[in-house]
Amino acid sequence: MKYPKAIIDTQALNHNIKLIRKLAPHSKIIAVVKANAYGHGLIEVSRAIYSNVEGIGVARIAEAERLRDAGIENNILLLEGFLGAVELFKLNELKLSTAVNSFEQVELIERYNDNLHNLNIWIKFNTGMNRLGLDPQEVLEVKARLAKLSCVKEINLMTHLANADDLTKNDYTHYQLNKYNDVSDKLQIGRSISASSGVLYFPETRTEWIRPGIIMYGISPNNTPIKDLGFKPAMHLETTILQIVKLKAGQILENTDFQASQDTYIGVIALGYGDGYPHTAPAGTPFLINGRLVELVGKVEVDTICVNLGPELVDKVGDKVTVFGNDLPVEQVAQYINVINYEMTTALTARVKHEFKIN
Repeated sequence: MKYPKAIIDTQALNHNIKLIRKLAPHSKIIAVVKANAYGHGLIEVSRAIYSNVEGIGVARIAEAERLRDAGIENNILLLEGFLGAVELFKLNELKLSTAVNSFEQVELIERYNDNLHNLNIWIKFNTGMNRLGLDPQEVLEVKARLAKLSCVKEINLMTHLANADDLTKNDYTHYQLNKYNDVSDKLQIGRSISASSGVLYFPETRTEWIRPGIIMYGISPNNTPIKDLGFKPAMHLETTILQIVKLKAGQILENTDFQASQDTYIGVIALGYGDGYPHTAPAGTPFLINGRLVELVGKVEVDTICVNLGPELVDKVGDKVTVFGNDLPVEQVAQYINVINYEMTTALTARVKHEFKIN
């Protein structure tokens, strides 16, 4: 294997779902697979988990269409809702559930009531995220309007917690919860509050439905490791050493500011920003080769990265390089680069081969 490869452990995915079940035994799971399942593979991940969850969540209708074309029959929720009449009719054709976060969407459903059927609606309540969603009085009005329509089969209420991953901002999370509950108590309909951080840190958010995303892949929603909770990383990203060059003390690595303080070996590895690895990764970013940590030197190029192998030649061309995975947590790498954990997997490009371990 010469080029970068993402090995996806489907057993780890389903193991993590079992842990989520233990945390929220009375909740139904909408497994979030948006953004190509956070880089893990939309179709393959959905196939691996479909029998262990009650639904699947995507952001865009094109993602849902791919799932239906692949034969995925699960309940699929459009987390960001639909845009315009064309998408409304398409989601109805595909038998999708949808978020509703604006009066424009409500008006479209009303206008085409006679042409639609069996819609499962999730009213998106803006409790403080201030991005998508309706205010309290608007939620009550929308619920009343939708309840009158023959095309609407079911109505539920969802929200998103703005800072649940930041435990220094618990006061704001509880403010959102109180706001949600004030409206939810009046409506008495199905509820969904909790995404990954809510599942982990706020038991009171584990309502009828939960929407775990990043933790399903064994990745923490913040810098607090979740391996100690039993979660397993589903992705192991690896590549190989393409070439080894020797720098003499005082020599400078071309096009970089790295100067060897002693005779040292530089490994050129097959990975770059063309594969989705962050161009901003600084010197010192860790990789794992033959059981030891080595550090990035120089810059991340489009196809390659250089690492300092040290003064002794113990590695060879073709040796495996762990970029992140079981033995080098993605959280550790992301924190060093100063990017969010999600970005490390989601940004991977089509050049990175995906290999699925089916257990």
